[in-house]
Amino acid sequence: MGLVQQQQAFEEAAARGKYRRLFECLKDDMREGTGVWRASFTEIERVLGFPLPKSARRHPAWWANEKNGRHTHARAWIGAGWKTEDVDIAAESVTFRRWVTLPKK
Repeated sequence: MGLVQQQQAFEEAAARGKYRRLFECLKDDMREGTGVWRASFTEIERVLGFPLPKSARRHPAWWANEKNGRHTHARAWIGAGWKTEDVDIAAESVTFRRWVTLPKK
């Protein structure tokens, strides 16, 4: 599977998943084109409309950019063309950075 097909598969899965509101927020580039969003866990929960799981607040690995796993939360940001970095568990924050620009539909 090529990069374009892989990205399309992630996008389709993310658009249907539990974390679709995060996917939609990032896909719509709610950061006004900056391509970077330093988000608190509370901000992310507001977008989602439900609390993050405890593991998100305890384990930086929860925020990994896992492309080949079953974690629907990672598919939300990867499917929208973003990746995570600079996870700070103590400060309860994470940086999302755009890594691919998706065509507008």
